[in-house]
Amino acid sequence: KFEPVAYERNIWPGGVWAYTDRTGNDETGYPVHSAMYNNLRQHWNEYIPDIPGRDEFQGIVIHSRNYRHAELFDDLDVAILGGFRTAEDIGLQVAKTARKLYVCHRCPDFPVSFPKEVEQRPPFARMTRNSVVFPDGTELKVDAVIFCTGYRYSFPFLGNDIISIKENRVTPLYKHLVHIRYPSLIFLSVPQHLLYFPLLNQFAKFAIRVIDGIIVLPSQSDMLKESNEEFESRIQDGIKPKYVHYFGTRMWKFDKELSALGQFEPLPPVMEKLLDDIMDERKMNIAHAYDFNYEITGSNSYRTLNPSGSKSRYSASAKINIPKELQEFPGFPYPKEWKSYITRQQCLEYINGFIDFFKLRALIKTHAMVHDVEPLTPSDGKMTKWKVTVSDTRKTEEIRTEIFDSVLVCSGHHWNEYVPDIAGRDEFQGIALHSRNYRHAELFDGLDVAILGGHRTAEDIGLQVAKTARKSETDSIFCTYMMAHFSFLIPHFLVSD
Repeated sequence: KFEPVAYERNIWPGGVWAYTDRTGNDETGYPVHSAMYNNLRQHWNEYIPDIPGRDEFQGIVIHSRNYRHAELFDDLDVAILGGFRTAEDIGLQVAKTARKLYVCHRCPDFPVSFPKEVEQRPPFARMTRNSVVFPDGTELKVDAVIFCTGYRYSFPFLGNDIISIKENRVTPLYKHLVHIRYPSLIFLSVPQHLLYFPLLNQFAKFAIRVIDGIIVLPSQSDMLKESNEEFESRIQDGIKPKYVHYFGTRMWKFDKELSALGQFEPLPPVMEKLLDDIMDERKMNIAHAYDFNYEITGSNSYRTLNPSGSKSRYSASAKINIPKELQEFPGFPYPKEWKSYITRQQCLEYINGFIDFFKLRALIKTHAMVHDVEPLTPSDGKMTKWKVTVSDTRKTEEIRTEIFDSVLVCSGHHWNEYVPDIAGRDEFQGIALHSRNYRHAELFDGLDVAILGGHRTAEDIGLQVAKTARKSETDSIFCTYMMAHFSFLIPHFLVSD
């Protein structure tokens, strides 16, 4: 129940840490610890951007940390600044009570299923007494602003000679956890955007092994080099410095690295599978994402529970609708123990196995957006070289040109979905999606559903939706067989760098 004010490292051999809840006190007898675990909450030092005019605003202004209930915004016009999970969750609640809600963000992964009555805008640039103003000069009258803008690291009890925070990057840390100069000082709460309880348990295992000497740390120079290289790698991937401690899908690789160093078991594969499914649910069905219950049935399996009973998640059990015997690369057979109709995950595993077996990964360039392909010489029926202009999707401002002897166009046709321009389509208030974005039948549980199309995709989706929908009617119109997840465009999620 003490307010920690300062850590002071003394000069005793081996390095120990002295803790006191008071400063300016030279009394003896206070506790001495051989190591300190810094596990203070991340979410206490809220960040509110210094937007011009913010102090002039006469309405309600709060940070998400201080949000308690949506009734505060009853019948008000509300603007939320931010687009991550907190903005999504608060937005869903406030949308039910506010007169009008605007979510101002630039998040590319914002759920497509977010309520249509909520208007999405870019982040506003300034505020007036009763409005928010956007970069293009447009202005919205609002009664309240909720900042869902995250938090900033702060360790006021550590001296600047011990820890440095620049653009919300905490240094010098090895593996985002261990202080490089003082390895007996370990930060368990710096990594963000991950499964906190399971990963914190993994971090604690790692910390104990560091303290006990089971993990032999590299030299200070090597740890610093690795930390800087990892930082630069993230910057190259287009991540801003303030987000370098955010993990997301990187958490799985991070967990494997820590568990390998500490010689303990990584998290079971089912954790990643289940989280992927939950994120799909949030994207495609966020209004009901919290209605599901889940049961982990093994290290690699789970099932979804809902009030009507137990159902397997279709996205987890979806089959490729052509037998593997008819879609096999010569010289690289599928595992014999696999059934003829393989799952989506098995197909990805097969393709990755093919790439690794023939050592193709080093030849594949991911994150490449092709802007232009043109011949170097006029068309005369002869072989010509080609100039290809591409940009790195992580750094779109950097455009480069490369010369190739030939070009094979393998861009596929299952990425640019076709939705016919049917009169009144934009007025429809229900769920409307293309088969490319279909994930599971539970989205249509108890609903009346119409499928437009009559080929393979309509057949397969129709079989699944018929088990959950109240009524499913299929209008037999041509629908292209979709297989976008296995396109040979080699998307980034298919083959990692």
